[in-house]
Amino acid sequence: MKITLSSRWLLVNIKKDTSYSKMIRAFVEQNFKRVVNLSDTLIIFNEESELRKKKQLLFWLSNAYKKLNSNTLPSFLDSIKKAETVPIKVKFLSSSEQLSASLVLILRKSYEEENRVTLQHQNILVLKHFLRVFFKDSSLIDTKNGEFSILIDKVKLVNKLKDLVTRKKILNFQVSFKYDFFVRKLLQGSSYKKREKKFKEQERVVKKYKSEVESAFLFLNSSLKDDFKTVKKRYLILAKKYHPDSVYENENLVQEYTREFQRVQEAFNIIKAHFKS
Repeated sequence: MKITLSSRWLLVNIKKDTSYSKMIRAFVEQNFKRVVNLSDTLIIFNEESELRKKKQLLFWLSNAYKKLNSNTLPSFLDSIKKAETVPIKVKFLSSSEQLSASLVLILRKSYEEENRVTLQHQNILVLKHFLRVFFKDSSLIDTKNGEFSILIDKVKLVNKLKDLVTRKKILNFQVSFKYDFFVRKLLQGSSYKKREKKFKEQERVVKKYKSEVESAFLFLNSSLKDDFKTVKKRYLILAKKYHPDSVYENENLVQEYTREFQRVQEAFNIIKAHFKS
């Protein structure tokens, strides 16, 4: 049994002559009047007087689907139970026909980070595995609530995203994609190279800042693990040692000590800014 839920239908694909297909057909024939009964398809429409029976059928379908598909997300099972507002279409397939599940994958901009995209999925562990392989070089996070979060911070990852949304099938699953304005612009790639350049520049600034901070700590005979109080003590020792007044009688040393004293001051200013940030 495979179930696909959209805004128009709840579609149930099920093999003919199985116990589940016989139970569905018997329940529908006994409890519903407004039904289209074709040779291989049952369509149950919305009838107010039959709403209670429809809810019973949806509850049964949810439990049966869970038994047959143990990896189903609870959120998808809940959506089946609450689908009483759409018609139910049950298609009985012959043994030669393939049972294929359809997935509608929704991509949108993440609220947490500008370059992060979230991808909503339904119930498939196979899809989880596929995405982890497909985006193995990216920061892929499973939020555990039916969404993946992907950091798209490089042009090659935009190209992978483009490749993904052109697919009609992933393994045994028919797929279609919906995405918001941000993702659409991202896929068009018109301004992405500028944003990647900006991202690289930010990355370069951060690396430079980290390098400057580490150098400042080392210059003051300290390490990144030291607290401000410890660093300040070592700064005062060096400032006193290299203060030009201590060698005012020696003109050559005054210039050398002045340069060293300025370097001590600069290093300490960098560290002060680091502790304030």
